[in-house]
Amino acid sequence: MRCAESCPTGALEIQGIRMRIQNILEEAEKDRAFYGKTGGITLSGGEPMFHGEKTIELLKSAKSRGLHTAMETCGYFDEKFILPLVGNTDLFLWDIKDTDEQRHRKYTGVSNRKIIDNLFAADRLGGKTLIRCILLNGLNTDGKHIEKIAEIYHALKNCRGVEIFSYRQYGESKYSALGIPYGGNKNWSVTSDHLKEIRKRLLALGVRCSINR
Repeated sequence: MRCAESCPTGALEIQGIRMRIQNILEEAEKDRAFYGKTGGITLSGGEPMFHGEKTIELLKSAKSRGLHTAMETCGYFDEKFILPLVGNTDLFLWDIKDTDEQRHRKYTGVSNRKIIDNLFAADRLGGKTLIRCILLNGLNTDGKHIEKIAEIYHALKNCRGVEIFSYRQYGESKYSALGIPYGGNKNWSVTSDHLKEIRKRLLALGVRCSINR
């Protein structure tokens, strides 16, 4: 990262720092007074399981300090990590981007089978989950997808509910900074009224559902 340190105009800047697990937890401990009975740390990203071994080491260390642990994940990781993850994660915020496999492969580059298989494997071991569904207008707002979400929810034993939210263009500026073409589309955004309609549909299907604003 010496290029950013040497940049005379500040056009290049470091967006993150390398830290040891002990240092990360020391930072987390500074806010312990605000955690109450249910607060703690949430691993996010990117995808935490891109660094699976270190992620599990961090979660284990957090639990050893009595910290509540949560992790946001796309669910696409090696199944060998499921057991230690469930043992050290109090809540998974589990993304289901699409239940249609062909469409999922087209827009993400991979099948959704591993994601859903891992979700059910974690559930069988007692892993508590909150399903998070990003909705893109005209792509995955169809009735079949909504019904499949409800089907998955009811098949899980430890799911706390489903959270739906609209596609957002937050990543566009980051792509621009990296000089990478942005593949998003502003027309994918779902209106507030449409989100309410989808939530109403899920509630009618017996799903505990909320909207992430």
